[in-house]
Amino acid sequence: MKIPNQADEPRNPVTLSTSLTTPMKVIFPAVYLIVGGTVMTLYVNSFAAGTLDPFSIAWFSVGSLILAYEMATVWPLKQVKLHRDQLLVSCWGKNWKSVPVSRIESVECHSGRRGRILTIHFRSQTVVGEKLSFMPYMASPYVEHPVQTRLQALVHFHDKKQVAVEEAGSSWPRVELDDLFDFFQFPVCYVGQAA
Repeated sequence: MKIPNQADEPRNPVTLSTSLTTPMKVIFPAVYLIVGGTVMTLYVNSFAAGTLDPFSIAWFSVGSLILAYEMATVWPLKQVKLHRDQLLVSCWGKNWKSVPVSRIESVECHSGRRGRILTIHFRSQTVVGEKLSFMPYMASPYVEHPVQTRLQALVHFHDKKQVAVEEAGSSWPRVELDDLFDFFQFPVCYVGQAA
């Protein structure tokens, strides 16, 4: 009987995005659609009654801009997991698509009302496009996000491997990222427990 080795067992994917991705794509746009619909109804009713005033036009414009902004910022959010040297990306939690980590060019963080949104730019076109946006789990707003730091470390790791391949002039064997997975073990703290 063979004793299972840790290297033989497939590692579970590390979830990088928050579990609030789907509610952010469904609930918040629905609320803004209701608000926008109400403002539009008020606008149309005042136009039909002949009592259209500049104030209602301003409200209609503001409502339309808020709705457009909300839809534009939350709709492209994806769910992201990391498994070995692959990013697993899904739009609605189904049909996961795989993108090699070596294709990442840069990682940017944008802070807004909803928290942080990380944008990954790829070196070339991938199955998910040239860039990928996702909302990572919540962290302190005063420091660089741990997911951003770790993804940048992976980019740096793959860039160093590519330079070594080019300098050696030979093909590099498939890179296993097991040595970096200790870097991706997220600390779990429970109430009353020190970090």
